[in-house]
Amino acid sequence: MPRIGLALSGGSMRAAAHVGALKCLHDYRIRPWAVSGTSAGSVVAGLYASGLGPESLEDVARSLTVGKVFDPYSPLAILSGLAKVVNDAMGGPKFLLKQAPSGIIRGQRLEAFLRAQGIANTFEQMHMPCIVTAAELDTGRKVLFADKDTALRLSRRYRLRRNRTAVVSGVAPAEAIGASCAIPGVFAPKRINGMQLVDGGIKDNLPLEPLDLLGCEILIGVDLGYSGERREDIDNIAEVVAQSIDIMAQQSVHLSVEMLKSRYRDKLVRVTPRIYDIGLFDTSRIEECISRGYHEMKKCIAQLHRIMRVRSAK
Repeated sequence: MPRIGLALSGGSMRAAAHVGALKCLHDYRIRPWAVSGTSAGSVVAGLYASGLGPESLEDVARSLTVGKVFDPYSPLAILSGLAKVVNDAMGGPKFLLKQAPSGIIRGQRLEAFLRAQGIANTFEQMHMPCIVTAAELDTGRKVLFADKDTALRLSRRYRLRRNRTAVVSGVAPAEAIGASCAIPGVFAPKRINGMQLVDGGIKDNLPLEPLDLLGCEILIGVDLGYSGERREDIDNIAEVVAQSIDIMAQQSVHLSVEMLKSRYRDKLVRVTPRIYDIGLFDTSRIEECISRGYHEMKKCIAQLHRIMRVRSAK
């Protein structure tokens, strides 16, 4: 059986489409050997690698509410954060409002939710290699979290790019995913090993490259990023920030896919569920996301089976 790598992009609540895509793969007896995820994609990747099958992931997705994963600071703290922005912009005293939060949402509730759903305590306890991406705010580096063996292999492959990529092991998956989901301006940055980390979508919204460097023979990328379609409901700060990051990230995704396609050719399958009309934080349409992810992946099954037969024959 060829080694299949599955990369799951960010997408906030719309990442339920990843669950549908995974369900489709299982229904047609296709199993990933390794998974990677960015932002909300890392939530699905982490839970799946921890042993939750598609049916269990569906149950998790259907039970999801904003209140289960979002823990906002108090209104007073949020106002103090906005006041700090104004103070700094106007050249006010630097000592004022030093303790103001750097986001609206703490992020601790998301990590507690992941633990309650059964995420592994360590990357080493997972059933397959799992790579979670984040971005280091202070240096601009891409940060990859994985188990010790995977991290060692990736470190060797990234040795010429260490100023641009850091590979880290020994961090709890829930914490790594919390960092990967920390949308700047919405979630407070996550501090791990002295690094100030934010949403991995800033650096790599569809993390195919680490799966390639890990030795996967077939790559599948489920891309929920900006599709160029018009949306009318971007009407709050969280949606504005998340959609802006989505738009900026899509160019780097396109370049990464094109670079890998020159080598993988038809052995790289990019799946793009059409979910542009669903709000990033809209939990009322999760079932619809699951269905769209399933049907979009189903269009690629014949191609995947053909590739797998060719690889298995060699």
